[in-house]
Amino acid sequence: MPPAWNWLAQLPDLPDRSVGTDPKAYVFVFGLGFLVAIIGHVVQSKLAVAIGVALVMAATVIAPLVFALSGG
Repeated sequence: MPPAWNWLAQLPDLPDRSVGTDPKAYVFVFGLGFLVAIIGHVVQSKLAVAIGVALVMAATVIAPLVFALSGG
């Protein structure tokens, strides 16, 4: 593994089965992001598409990672 990737080896095992999380909030934000992005495409609003993509990223990567690193 290259030295630049050493930080990756220090991350906790994700998902951690000892910490139970309710996925309803993540699924809601994920769906809302897709809905906002679709509406943004329909009305040709780059801002709405960007907000939708940001919501999808928040629900799938950022929020679970923050939750796992904070200790649940």
